[in-house]
Amino acid sequence: MQKPTAVILDLDFTLAHFEGGYERIYETLAPLGLPRYEAKDALQKAVAGEEGFNFQRYIQIMEAEGLKANWDDVAKALDQLFQSAYAFYPDVADFLAAVRDKGIPLVLVTAGNTEFQQAKIDHLGYTFDDVFITTLPK
Repeated sequence: MQKPTAVILDLDFTLAHFEGGYERIYETLAPLGLPRYEAKDALQKAVAGEEGFNFQRYIQIMEAEGLKANWDDVAKALDQLFQSAYAFYPDVADFLAAVRDKGIPLVLVTAGNTEFQQAKIDHLGYTFDDVFITTLPK
């Protein structure tokens, strides 16, 4: 069998995720005065946007919809959530190490807001041989 020339992987919901998913976001925002159903509605709009999701856009949508909150506190809470909850799925680090040990390049391909995707990649602390970030189609 011929050795692969590269392994190409997707980021979100393949290699990594927010532990607790969207529910954890809603739980984080509720104590700040943002009810689950309104936070969920705004999140769905932020995810569906052409620019790709990021927390700043999510906050802008909630503000534009007339929701009331201390937006600095919301931004801090979402950043803390990101720092504590965005992680590789179990066994991903072992899988990546096994592929790398075989001398096979690892290429990451992901779509979304370029800055947010890069922040997630940086947060994970793993260096891929190449990374391609594309925006979502319009």
